[in-house]
Amino acid sequence: LGLGGELDDLALVHLLRGATSYSEREPDAVDLEGWLELHWDDAPHLILTGFNEGAVPETIVGDPFLPDRARRLLGLPHNDQRFARDVYLLTAMVEARRQRGSLQVVLGKASLRVHQLLKLGRGAVVQLDRRTNEPVEVYANDRLIAYGEVIITDGDKIGVTLTEVIKNA
Repeated sequence: LGLGGELDDLALVHLLRGATSYSEREPDAVDLEGWLELHWDDAPHLILTGFNEGAVPETIVGDPFLPDRARRLLGLPHNDQRFARDVYLLTAMVEARRQRGSLQVVLGKASLRVHQLLKLGRGAVVQLDRRTNEPVEVYANDRLIAYGEVIITDGDKIGVTLTEVIKNA
């Protein structure tokens, strides 16, 4: 700074006192993005979690102060616009990775011991911790092992009933 020796050091410390510094990003770091920001991520592989009804697509049902019809009349975002936005975002993420990369959607999770997994067959139900109404693919160690349909189990949880088990998976 040109003040001379010790004064330069003190001036530099004073200038840097309020500064924020960020460490270099680790090469194997995992970024956690929000739904609306995820579309801009150019990572070749994306994993969507917490992708459940009520969160995506976002809907507002029964707002006593500002119902959907009033939102439309006022020019505010309404459910049809939110749904269109979410469809666009998901479609764009899928298409951007169609040739190179992947997009995985995690609907829920369940823990099974290996002997429990080996006993699964056509019609077996594994209870998950999320809700949805979409058909699913079942993967183990990144390999497709079965196709299934989401069902509601006792206790208001979702499960997957296997419709086809992949031979030699």
